[in-house]
Amino acid sequence: MDDLDSRATQVLDLWFPDTEHWNSPQTHMQFWDERMQGGMDEIICSEFAELTEAGARGELDGWSETARGRMALILLLDQFPRSLWRDTPAAFGQDILACRLCLEGITNGHYAALSTPWEQMFYVIAIGHCEGPDHHDRIDL
Repeated sequence: MDDLDSRATQVLDLWFPDTEHWNSPQTHMQFWDERMQGGMDEIICSEFAELTEAGARGELDGWSETARGRMALILLLDQFPRSLWRDTPAAFGQDILACRLCLEGITNGHYAALSTPWEQMFYVIAIGHCEGPDHHDRIDL
């Protein structure tokens, strides 16, 4: 088990709750809908705004030393800004940082060390969010 910063654990517990959502198609779809359709906005804005801002400033880069810490940092840089700064350019301002963390995590084994397919899927989502001239090459893993 990684020795995670308690704040990283809070991020992971929020985003990947141990609700056994995977045991039912209906609850698994609710899991995805809540995360991908703005259902996390209120809690991210009220409880994770400062942490998201700290991640954007690079103050939590040390989290990337472990697979689980890296996953928490990717969420802070890719998913949380989309809630915190919804409908503004800032919502996408950390995409390149999240993408770099993902690509490095694939290379260093952190991606493979994740325990669930939905955690790994959020790596792929973060890579896909970072659009640019090499966008299709990056997502063709």
